[in-house]
Amino acid sequence: MKICFGENNQDKIELDFNKEKINFVLLIGGTRSGKSIFHNYLYKTLSQKYSANEIGFVFLDMTQHDFYNWDSQYLLKPVIQDPSEAIKTLNELAELKTDKKIFIHIEECDMVYKDRSGIEEAFKRLNKLSNIYIVYSTSRLDKGYLGDWLSQFINLRVVFSVASESDSDFLLGNNKASRFTFPGERILAFNDKQYYCQPFSDGAAKLLCDFSL
Repeated sequence: MKICFGENNQDKIELDFNKEKINFVLLIGGTRSGKSIFHNYLYKTLSQKYSANEIGFVFLDMTQHDFYNWDSQYLLKPVIQDPSEAIKTLNELAELKTDKKIFIHIEECDMVYKDRSGIEEAFKRLNKLSNIYIVYSTSRLDKGYLGDWLSQFINLRVVFSVASESDSDFLLGNNKASRFTFPGERILAFNDKQYYCQPFSDGAAKLLCDFSL
């Protein structure tokens, strides 16, 4: 699966998830850094490009205010807001038999504090499935669990503006994400590679328009 994640000096940055072995994406950055704009365009464009027979979404929204206006035909389940129900759903998806490409979006980390071992066991099972992609979005940089997840699960970091140089260094090994000044500026980091992406503009939709399943 290939997805164009943005542009850098007019060059498209297209990632081949199969080639790069990406199935777990971390979206991280402070409030108003551009995460919601990013994932909204990502899922909306996927749903415009492909039918509900080809892709499906599961939204685990701990903030209880995103993903409220979605076409139900693409949702495998109604939007889930309870941490315990979210962990149960992850385990159910690990047993699901389907050829669909499934994107599981987890918004914020409340479910981790509810049952960290439970969610990590679910991740281990889901990571074995080639048709499932997890997107974990958070504004809270808790090194207590993310430090482990970066080595065990997360293949791609999409890092927006963060609060401090130490936070940026933890996520990227440099201070670049602490120096962003515009919403939408981000760095893609995977397999020892890093790419800077330009901030969103009025044509933000085109930055995430090229997909190939």
